[in-house]
Amino acid sequence: MRILCLGYSYSGRHLSRHFFGHQVWFLSRRAASLKEQGVPALEESDFAEYIERHPPDAVVDTVPAIPKEEGGIEDPPYWPLLEELLKSRPETPMVHVSSTSVYPAGAEEAASSDGLPTYNEASEAAPGKARGLLRLLLERKWIGFHHSIRIVRSGGIYGPDRCLALRFRRGDFRRIGTGNKMVSRVHVDDLCRVILASAQRQENKAVRLVNAVDARSTLNSEVFRWIEEELDIIVPGDWRQAAPRGRQVTSLYLPGMIGGRYRFPTYKEGFRDCLSA
Repeated sequence: MRILCLGYSYSGRHLSRHFFGHQVWFLSRRAASLKEQGVPALEESDFAEYIERHPPDAVVDTVPAIPKEEGGIEDPPYWPLLEELLKSRPETPMVHVSSTSVYPAGAEEAASSDGLPTYNEASEAAPGKARGLLRLLLERKWIGFHHSIRIVRSGGIYGPDRCLALRFRRGDFRRIGTGNKMVSRVHVDDLCRVILASAQRQENKAVRLVNAVDARSTLNSEVFRWIEEELDIIVPGDWRQAAPRGRQVTSLYLPGMIGGRYRFPTYKEGFRDCLSA
């Protein structure tokens, strides 16, 4: 499958480098420098020739929302070019990678993890923070732009060279936060599998919205203890005594879209793979 990826993101790079049965082209404002690195990148001036000679089988958008000073967000920067593509290929599947931050922030505190709320694709989006609101506004813009847009709401993305255990092993404990938060993650490999499944599904069988998250959300206290034992280090912070907070995110559709089997079902398998890479 030939994929046009909007933006040169971590997930897009992984898709390009590790899923060899697919050809990924990047539409990026950094196209000139990317070409020098051997990356198949397009400048806006290349677009018309590209879609004529190599029309994409799917478009994947990984560009974040661009806020306006007066409120709201800008239209995504490549829409005029995509309108040109859709004139000749109106049924081109489009996948927008969003975030689980569009769901409510969850509980401030609970007696146990079982007391935290759980959200899935049937849950109403109600962002608890500004970043989540921007994500939701961008989703709605894409839904208005293309009649068959597929939304992939990703949990916290990790993978090779981008992993909490790797940072802690280097002694980098910045952005560790406070308290004992419940986190929904996804390994970039499984995220890319969901993106491909969303792009490949026939129109009448497509899942319009899917949460790309690991098999279970996990508390920081569990993850940090595991890292301490695995790496023989001490993770600082107040997470040992703090009550659980936040929310769990699950998916109704993801298992069926990836053949019922994660490559990295939890952080343990994923972190071990990152540490051994």
